[in-house]
Amino acid sequence: MINMTRAALTASGLVQTRNAPVHAGHGYYFGGSSSPSFVLVLAVTDDYVTYCDAYRLESRREQRWIFEDLVRTAQGTVAS
Repeated sequence: MINMTRAALTASGLVQTRNAPVHAGHGYYFGGSSSPSFVLVLAVTDDYVTYCDAYRLESRREQRWIFEDLVRTAQGTVAS
């Protein structure tokens, strides 16, 4: 059996990505920096999330697993 775990490369090495519930029509803090962006989710599929950055008002699309991990990372930054 092949283990298909996703990982992100960080300064600390490979880190397993984390899931977050993501829903269309909701806003989330998003990013890996100390000042994450606020984004509005426009659409969610099994594979992709389409969102709009609240500052730049640009529509973008990201793989869902990456988007979810960056939402979880931002939640830790904003909560601190």
